[in-house]
Amino acid sequence: MKIITAALGLIVCVAIAQGQEPELRIASDDFREVASITVREGHVYVADKAARAVFVFDERGAPVRVIGREGRGPMEFRRPDRLGWLGDTLWVRDTANQRFTLIDSGSEVGTVPLSYQIDPSHEHLPPVGWGEWLLTGGALVIAPIAPWNILAQGHVISLPHIYRHRDDSVNRILFERDVRHEVYGFRPQGAAVTEGMFAYHPFASGDVVTVPSDGSTIYIVNRGEYRVTRMSPSGRVLWSRRYPFDRRPADTAIEEFASFMVDLMGDAQKRGFSSPVAFRRAVEDGLTVPEHLPPVSTALAAPDGSLWVRREAAGSSIYFASPSQVPGQVEWDLLDADGHIVGLTRLPIRFEALHAEGDAIWGVLRDEMGVPTVVKYRLNR
Repeated sequence: MKIITAALGLIVCVAIAQGQEPELRIASDDFREVASITVREGHVYVADKAARAVFVFDERGAPVRVIGREGRGPMEFRRPDRLGWLGDTLWVRDTANQRFTLIDSGSEVGTVPLSYQIDPSHEHLPPVGWGEWLLTGGALVIAPIAPWNILAQGHVISLPHIYRHRDDSVNRILFERDVRHEVYGFRPQGAAVTEGMFAYHPFASGDVVTVPSDGSTIYIVNRGEYRVTRMSPSGRVLWSRRYPFDRRPADTAIEEFASFMVDLMGDAQKRGFSSPVAFRRAVEDGLTVPEHLPPVSTALAAPDGSLWVRREAAGSSIYFASPSQVPGQVEWDLLDADGHIVGLTRLPIRFEALHAEGDAIWGVLRDEMGVPTVVKYRLNR
């Protein structure tokens, strides 16, 4: 169905797709902890951190081959968690082996280190950064390693993301990512900070950064204000735009999340708390309550410059959904390369998006036992 809508003074044509079934499902007994997906020339590449391999399927979902095995040597992985492309060369980020592995025609053709010294070092943080993405031409985006217990104390406001030229001839800060409230922590009274429990903040209002699989652009999305900034790989701002949203109070969502955590963690005394009430209070105290629920939780960039943005239902986030919402759906906006909203669709609230290709989005759905299935949805125009 097509409608005409006005947004930010622009008249745009928006395609709306209702909740839909996946266009493709890929189930495999080998899937354990699917972390990343990319697509190239009719083949689907799936990186699984726990299986320590990259699985390749054809466009119908039939298995083609397996790339890699567990280990530290050539064509071996210990924790492959992100995929991308340098031209026709597949890169695999392996956090446990501290490297990017470059693969062409099924063979390893090189590696790129994952960790780098950051100079000058960032206050409160170790002077070490990790390569987040390989960009077009082989440049890198590097971000400081940020321990969760440090972030949960609120001492760090932002983290610099650094552009490193492939031959180290240029190193400069691309942007500062707001990380306030990105992680929260709670612990029994009197326990040391390092003994606390830490997790992603379910209602984070800072920035999410996304780069398409070909490294051709950088998107920064502020979750709290729904502001989107698009940058070139070298850091030039192409445009920045803010989108309207409804402000929703956070009180009910906070209460639902605290109840969810108490049920999830089980016996409070085994966690060091005197009672479930004390545990619930610690969870609530550890959360920084926003003025309103962030309207956006995550975003995913596609190689053609388009951007998928997940809008939030009241009381949910990419990290949490109340029991009544588990079978529900959440809305996604599709922006074109110029920042116009050109599509809206509703996808399962438990869908974890991992790759976008224009009007198609790939990700994972898990069953009641946590078993993942790779799924593909397409916006119906």
